[in-house]
Amino acid sequence: MNNLTENFSRQNFSTEETLEDLTLDTETKVIFTFLGITALLITVANSLVLVLAWNMKFLRTKTNLFLLSLAASDLLSGILVIPLVIACNLVYDSNSEQICIAMDICQRGLAISTILHLACAVIERYLKISAPFKYVSLVTRPRILKVLFSVWISAISISLVQLVWFAPKEQESANSQYLIYNVMVLCLFVFVPFIVTLVAFIRIFIIMKNSQECRKKMIYRTPSSVQKRTRSVNGKRSLLIYLTMLICFVLAWFPYFFLTIFIDMNSSIVEGIPAWINVMFLFLKTSSALFNPLLFTYFKADFQKALRNISNGSWKNASVTSANIAIMRKRTMSNTLTTQAGKDTELKSKRP
Repeated sequence: MNNLTENFSRQNFSTEETLEDLTLDTETKVIFTFLGITALLITVANSLVLVLAWNMKFLRTKTNLFLLSLAASDLLSGILVIPLVIACNLVYDSNSEQICIAMDICQRGLAISTILHLACAVIERYLKISAPFKYVSLVTRPRILKVLFSVWISAISISLVQLVWFAPKEQESANSQYLIYNVMVLCLFVFVPFIVTLVAFIRIFIIMKNSQECRKKMIYRTPSSVQKRTRSVNGKRSLLIYLTMLICFVLAWFPYFFLTIFIDMNSSIVEGIPAWINVMFLFLKTSSALFNPLLFTYFKADFQKALRNISNGSWKNASVTSANIAIMRKRTMSNTLTTQAGKDTELKSKRP
């Protein structure tokens, strides 16, 4: 298993680096410093998203539930994955093997969680556009919560399979079994959701293009058509955000999975990769958890409204306002029932 531990570290740094190089080299210290800054930014950005949703009820829509769950997943990258990456490459003792295995499990689980969240979000958008009348009854909040629970359970269980995977004493057999495991994960839980997401994107693009041609044929633009045009612009913006997030996932995580497979194959290609390319792959992989919240926070209309509320200082009263609205509704309901009871009493008194 020592060779496997070295393989995990090899995904981040050159194989010819020794422990002394890792702990004393100035360039390595700079890399780890920027990794720490990245972890801090990831934690702040995703925590901001969750705090906004906690204080502003209008952000807790069915569509945003997928993004909020993705933000919680990305938050783990800042508080768990990056510290494990640093520890795996700095610590070299009896616990280093367990740390590197934990790092690999967390990285794989985060990648699976990200692509499954994106696939579910795009499919929800596709159902909303392709079947708007069935959408309300088909996509309900309880069903979304069940889907998100399944996503988390799938990501955790698939990544933890590594702990119970066969581990024979011969290193060659162990590498072959890890190769089978990594290829299965890449094909079933990365490529399949990725292809499904691409197909959903193509279908959404075709539907939106056809609807745009229908709107162009309209002679008079009524207020309702202008409102529909505004919704179409917002839909295109959301679709563009999802597409950008998918591209970020490809750039960040596909090199990780392919390098893992090459390492299990003992490929000389990995050893020939320059150190700066390994560092670039490392920062792409860790920074994907930062790109996601920045994309939908600064480009989605509802999150932009939430940010404006923060700048105006009105977000503090959001929960109070919601409570006041609930109280007013209860009072209105109570007054209505009292009025109705009074009318019934009056009618009874008039009867002979």
